[in-house]
Amino acid sequence: MRSLARQTYRHFEVIVVRDGGTPVDQVVTGWQHELPITLLGTDQPLRVSHARNLALSHARGEHVALLDDDDVFLPHHLADAADALRDGQADAVYGQALVSHTWIEALPRTPHGLPRKDCPFDAVFLAVANTIHTGSLVIRNPASTPVRFDETMTHCGDWDFLLALHHTAGYRFNRLNTITCIYHQLPRPGAVTSAAPRPSPVPRPPSTSGGPPRTGAKAYREWFREFDDRIDARVVGDLPVAPHL
Repeated sequence: MRSLARQTYRHFEVIVVRDGGTPVDQVVTGWQHELPITLLGTDQPLRVSHARNLALSHARGEHVALLDDDDVFLPHHLADAADALRDGQADAVYGQALVSHTWIEALPRTPHGLPRKDCPFDAVFLAVANTIHTGSLVIRNPASTPVRFDETMTHCGDWDFLLALHHTAGYRFNRLNTITCIYHQLPRPGAVTSAAPRPSPVPRPPSTSGGPPRTGAKAYREWFREFDDRIDARVVGDLPVAPHL
């Protein structure tokens, strides 16, 4: 909520969905003097896809941005997206997401050492790996399309949504050239991260020639086969493996 209040672009509504858990009425009330907020919710947790679909069903704006409770928009996030969407050449834009394992709400002075989720849009690559962070995404409101989050999926619902936007609704994607949000990967009670362990952002396969990292769908497939073999070897050898792997 604090990062929304800091946005330089102000023409937006806020829809907060509580998916079960602790009531957030007092938190929302504390921000209603600064933000136009609609609070929705369920008493029983129905998972993030249901929460997002509920919000989408109430969204009146021409465009929609998604923000989990463990992520942060930088102040120019919505302004940069609005500028990129204004000419009608794209239906979905996404900024670079800085990945942090500690809680931060602003860019550090030297963000270059931190990982980012910032792959250029490549439909073939997207079919192999989820290359776009959901919290970096601003899209044309999909109300007129059949695309929604698949509530039967317990994993990869974000990825499925992106694929459906592109292949079913024909959305044109464009990546922004700026870091617009912070993607937190840290354990915190009540946060989205506590629902299921998350792998790191899409890794860039190491270079075998000493040059820049290999990129693209084919290189990623090769890298992932090698990665999978290493995990299999650890399982066979009864060695510890991270839960999300």
